[in-house]
Amino acid sequence: MELHRKISPPPPFQTLKTVLPAFGFLSSDTYFMGSRKWYDYAFFNTIPDKEKEKAFEKFAVPESYKVSRQLVLNSFSNIDFKKLHAPILFIGGGSDQIFPPNLTKTIAGRYKDANSTVNVKIFEGKSHFICGEAGWEKVADYILDWYENQ
Repeated sequence: MELHRKISPPPPFQTLKTVLPAFGFLSSDTYFMGSRKWYDYAFFNTIPDKEKEKAFEKFAVPESYKVSRQLVLNSFSNIDFKKLHAPILFIGGGSDQIFPPNLTKTIAGRYKDANSTVNVKIFEGKSHFICGEAGWEKVADYILDWYENQ
């Protein structure tokens, strides 16, 4: 039985540039706490400036360095992209600095089974903070509608 597994492409430069501070290779800490400036760029880049400070105070939390390291250093998978699978919906933000639309579409495009459903929906003007910014209800409604029609 031949397996059709492929190594995923490396993340784009934009992703690497954004998550590089969260690697912590030279840090003795076990977690990363992004600065307000980092969060404004990586997560809150599409919300109004006057709301960014409030979003930072409410949502910014320390994160294990392992998350970012695994994103890049283990950016390969054991997925059989040609195997029949349950329906998959990829959601992305058109202005996402961490997972730009081209990366979301590339990952979705790896799935090749003709009898399986793979859909991609990019919400223009949305960031990586897609479900925390204004208009999140449209995203949630889209996901629910998609799910109910599977």
